[in-house]
Amino acid sequence: SRKLLKDAKEEDARAHEGFQEAAEGLWERLEPNLMGGNKKIIFTGHSLGAGTCELTALHAAASSMGGVEPSQITTFGGPCIGDASFAAHVNYGALANTDITHIVHEYDPILYNNGPLWESLGFERSGSTLQCEPHEARILTQNDNDQNGPRIPPFNIIDHCKYLGVFVGPRLN
Repeated sequence: SRKLLKDAKEEDARAHEGFQEAAEGLWERLEPNLMGGNKKIIFTGHSLGAGTCELTALHAAASSMGGVEPSQITTFGGPCIGDASFAAHVNYGALANTDITHIVHEYDPILYNNGPLWESLGFERSGSTLQCEPHEARILTQNDNDQNGPRIPPFNIIDHCKYLGVFVGPRLN
């Protein structure tokens, strides 16, 4: 949240305001149910939920009521939500003891199309990033990536919702 960033040692840390507002609203609802006693919590989300879950984990870690420890953050198709100072604050400060993994794939059009903007803003991911196969349950290794083949820009929005062989997007009943 804005307060978390203002209080950070990295005074110049910046994060996306829309994700901050979403996380603040979610934390207001979660906090009364999570506080009290020692609880290790896993935060996860896809796309907007991915950015929101990381910032919500920051709220949990910074809560004055205590008792909640974000033990893991796993995101799928999530955005870069902050700049290098923000990522450093997450990695080496507020969530230094939290396993943070961002799962992405090169066929995700949202990540592909927003990448240049995030790069121009100096945004980078916290934690570690794993490349996956969208159509099967497989994490890619460096040997799996063919850097010599032609690269066609992804355009199918369905590919933003396909991770590890599972469709994670909206469904019609």
